[in-house]
Amino acid sequence: MFTFADPALELLEQFAQIRLLTGLCIERPELSYLEEYVYQRESKRLEGKLQAVTLRSDISALRARCEAETKEVHRLECFLEETQQLTTPVEEFEKKKASQEKNIELVKNKAKSIPNPPEDINLDELIDNVRRLEEEYAGRGGNE
Repeated sequence: MFTFADPALELLEQFAQIRLLTGLCIERPELSYLEEYVYQRESKRLEGKLQAVTLRSDISALRARCEAETKEVHRLECFLEETQQLTTPVEEFEKKKASQEKNIELVKNKAKSIPNPPEDINLDELIDNVRRLEEEYAGRGGNE
């Protein structure tokens, strides 16, 4: 298909306008094809420009979205790294668990070996006995 440069299209458009205003298109109908061709070319050119503007807008929106997604991915990767640093590996966790279970058993065994204290301890009597012992100790001079 034959294409014209922009200045040629402008001249053809001016020619078509002059023909239309002067009535030449009525006297010579075969020239109306030229006018139709000029209008079709102008229409395609404008549609191309519109499509280019739309595509540029879409590209800008996609780039902005891509940047936002990249930032979100980076933020999530940092979060993942931090959580992995804070977590305990399974092997270490199992070792700690086994050690704590062993300590619990030891404490239970020690608790079984301790005799049961009497149920009816009289605190007032115990306090009086401690005071009496302190007085006796102080009465002896405390250096014996």
